This record gives sequence, structure tokens and C-alpha cells, in this order.
Amino acid sequence: MKKKELIVNFVRGSITGNSSSLSIEDNLLFSYGTPIGFRNQEDKLFATDKKFSSTTSTDQNYLKTFDVKVLPNEEYKELLKNNGVLQRGLL
Repeated sequence: MKKKELIVNFVRGSITGNSSSLSIEDNLLFSYGTPIGFRNQEDKLFATDKKFSSTTSTDQNYLKTFDVKVLPNEEYKELLKNNGVLQRGLL
């Protein structure tokens, strides 16, 4: 599966999937093990404003073309924590 397809699947509610450096696990979209997207129980999407590698930034920019609320990184980390998500990756 191509990376853009995987991001679309995440936006549409998929809870599993893999494509090279990207993966979906439950309500999270990971790039190289870093949670770059989160879907809450109301199916609202969130992303961090933190910049990573050029590859991850490309994926983040595509994710942001959808109805995603972009949060400052500290707020994003707090959102993950408040929703019982263990922090993984480079946040």
C-alpha cells in the first residue's frame, strides 16, 4: 500500500495498516515509530506541529490536507497522555 493511501485509510477510520515508514495502530498514525496523527473517540483528527525529517514532514503535510486540527507539540503530547496513549517516538 502506498503511503498516501494509508493516510487516507487512517482519515477514514482504519485501525491497522503499514506502508514503508508509516503505520496505523488503533487510533494513531505513526511515521518511523513517532505518533504524527491521532483520532479521538469522536473521530476528530489531530496532528502535531513539530517538524521531523523531510520524509515525515511530507507525510504530515499530506495528513494536514484533511480536516485535521494541528496542535502545538506540547498540547498534542498532553492530548495523547489524556487519552491513555503511551508516548512513543520522538515527541
